[in-house]
Amino acid sequence: MEAYKLMKIMYFKEPQSRMLIFIITDGKANVSLSDIPVFEELKSICFMLKDFPQSDFIVIDTEKKDKFMTMNLASKIAEWLNARYFLMDELKSENLIGIVKNYKI
Repeated sequence: MEAYKLMKIMYFKEPQSRMLIFIITDGKANVSLSDIPVFEELKSICFMLKDFPQSDFIVIDTEKKDKFMTMNLASKIAEWLNARYFLMDELKSENLIGIVKNYKI
C-alpha cells in the first residue's frame, strides 16, 4: 500500500512519467490491513498496483529456496503484477544496474 501511495503522489506531480517499481520481498505477508485474509488482500493490492497507469514492476524474491518448505509467494506476486521476476541469490549489483538500463519503459 505504501508503494501505491507513493505512485499516486508521483503520478499527480508528473503524470507523463513512467514508473519502474522494484519489490524486494520473500512474499510472506503476515498481517492484514483489513478484515479480509492476508493472501486475498495481497492479491487485491497487486491487481490495484498492476492497473496503475504508466507503471512496470520487478519482483526480487528473497526467500531462501534451500529450505525444506518454501512458499514461492514472491513468484505469485510477480505473476499478479505481470512483473519480471528474479531470485535474490542470482543477482549482483551489476545485474541490477543492467536490468534498469535495459528495461524498456
